Amino acid sequence: MAKKKTVSVEVPAKAAGNKLEKIRLRAYELYVQGGYEHGNDLEHWAQAEMEVSKAPEKPSSNGAKPKK
Repeated sequence: MAKKKTVSVEVPAKAAGNKLEKIRLRAYELYVQGGYEHGNDLEHWAQAEMEVSKAPEKPSSNGAKPKK
């Protein structure tokens, strides 16, 4: 059996707070890890959405206080 490829995609600072961009990048990582196999885009997207939703959000580094 082929060894799974580990992929890391860097998120630009500008996109770091953009949830949709995080999902898109994670779905692409899953696509690459799956050997670029077509036909699994919906599964990759759903898994990426779930992972991004569960991940704790990092506070912004611009010094702004969270809104109450």
